[in-house]
Amino acid sequence: GSKLAFSKGGKKVEIICHHCIASRTMTHRNRHCVILLVCADDRQFLLQAVDDTDMQEWMHAINKVAAMFSALPMAAPVSNSNKFQPHSLPMSRTKCSLEEQLQNHITQVDKLTQEYDGLIRQQSNLVAPTPEWHYKKRYMEKEKEKFEEYAHLLNTLLYQTQRRVSCHLSPSAALPPTG
Repeated sequence: GSKLAFSKGGKKVEIICHHCIASRTMTHRNRHCVILLVCADDRQFLLQAVDDTDMQEWMHAINKVAAMFSALPMAAPVSNSNKFQPHSLPMSRTKCSLEEQLQNHITQVDKLTQEYDGLIRQQSNLVAPTPEWHYKKRYMEKEKEKFEEYAHLLNTLLYQTQRRVSCHLSPSAALPPTG
């Protein structure tokens, strides 16, 4: 999988970036330009950028790599328990093209939206939502937000790539030879 490697106290540290999401955090008032990196296994890392531009570039790069290379989530583990179990997130790289990966992310957003809407409807049948219901709701919100970001990034990347290709073609290159 994709890794983010850096040195901390003379020791090399690697963070596996499959299915991760990087976002700005405002919880550290004493520090500016702090990135919250949430990994697939729910580990969280705080990274401090030099300035706002550097922070945006780091977040964009990390999220783009995760969007491009994270393989599709696998079905949740099967169990005889009624306890909510999140989907398994494989560490392997996807074999999909960027177009297929974009479609996978859009499908994932649609699927999560439907599951989330069902969960919200289920709440009206509950006397009081359980801690597990709140956990599932928060999980689905975070996953939906992550896959929306992935879809947005890949959509932008594909659009920019298509524009670059069309800009490099001269008008005469598209015309059949004469004579």
